[in-house]
Amino acid sequence: MFTKMRILLLANHADPLVSLGAREAGGQNVYVDYLSRNLSYLGIDVDVFTRASSLDKPSVVQVNDHLRVIRITAGPRRYLPRGTYLKDNFQKIMNQFSQGVLSNIQNEGLHYDLIYSNYWSSGLAGKTLAEKLKLPQLHMYHTIGEVRKMVFKKLNLEKTDALLKKRIVSEKLIAESVPHLVATNPTEKKLLTGIGASPKNITVLPIGVDTNIFHPEDTQLARARLKIDLACQMTLYVGRIDTSKGLETLLQGFSRVSHDQPNAKLYIVGGSLNAAEYKREISPLKKLARQLRIEQEIVFAGPVEQKSLYLYYSASDVVVVSSYYETFGIVPLEAMACGTPVVASRVGGLIHTIKPGKTGHLFKVYDHISLSKQIKKVLRNGKASYSKACIDWVNQNYRWDEITKQYSDHFSKVLVKKDKRPYHKHSDYPGFVHA
Repeated sequence: MFTKMRILLLANHADPLVSLGAREAGGQNVYVDYLSRNLSYLGIDVDVFTRASSLDKPSVVQVNDHLRVIRITAGPRRYLPRGTYLKDNFQKIMNQFSQGVLSNIQNEGLHYDLIYSNYWSSGLAGKTLAEKLKLPQLHMYHTIGEVRKMVFKKLNLEKTDALLKKRIVSEKLIAESVPHLVATNPTEKKLLTGIGASPKNITVLPIGVDTNIFHPEDTQLARARLKIDLACQMTLYVGRIDTSKGLETLLQGFSRVSHDQPNAKLYIVGGSLNAAEYKREISPLKKLARQLRIEQEIVFAGPVEQKSLYLYYSASDVVVVSSYYETFGIVPLEAMACGTPVVASRVGGLIHTIKPGKTGHLFKVYDHISLSKQIKKVLRNGKASYSKACIDWVNQNYRWDEITKQYSDHFSKVLVKKDKRPYHKHSDYPGFVHA
């Protein structure tokens, strides 16, 4: 088993150092951040290459002796939404990104042992770089375009634009040609085989949670710190304000809960850091809340720093993940690590991370009546009847420090199959400079 390696981690769509709540931030950013950091703690050298999305952020950040984040200029140095610019200029931007990564490697005279690409666009860049550098490539999808297409069709929100079509074709190409694919759970593995991947090329490796940050706090103390009514029955949503997250279903379901529970409150945490954008995001939800006559029972708390999220989880009686699709889902792990049960839609990886009846319950996706019944069940049973099982489940299966060892072992196995090259200390590589 190799004790030393250097990884080229591609995450053009997910800068691991971006502030959560920013438009370009999400679960993928959290994953890249925690995986790269924990690999570095094992002494593994990791360079994360991402697309520069801001003029005021440095091009290179030396996070620690074994981890760097390198921002490559590809297209304008600003956030690029799924709008006209990105659709019309996608190929040009990705060519600039791949060439920028390659130029950086050549200028510093670096040697990497493998490429780990994240998300479909990085997967395409990874294929180009793997061929040029003669390196093995591993790839994680995070989300799958074909699933997204089916969800929006179900909602009568047809969004199969040119970029999504290219994504679906590209993901199939990656599935058929990249020899090492990482799925986060058995359901995702099955989905990957459905788009052309060979089962023998797929390894299941879960995502973890940082139990140093996400840990139980006394519910009453957490509420006191957040100035939340000690007597209310608190339901919590954490995540992006996005159609795919099922917030309309959540509000409809919660309206039935609040009808039976006069002291019920729903806190919605998440959204843009930009005040004007945040106002636009939540405007449709406020309108729906008024129509449902529950506007007084809903608190839009806005974006919250990750280091403070544990207080909201701990203050809550139940956390709801109402997503219409969710490849894995980090929020349930964070909630359970804080001892709070989760009610989640029965889709994707959520069916594996939740233990129904033990750490929470699952409801029928899109079905607000099913959702309301499961929330009521948790409130009726009481948070205390789930808390120990939640904490034990996370500690036994989803701690980042343990999961990172699984990744390290898998990377080593890939390299054993490739060749028997010796491995070097980080400082042995030309071009390495401490910040």
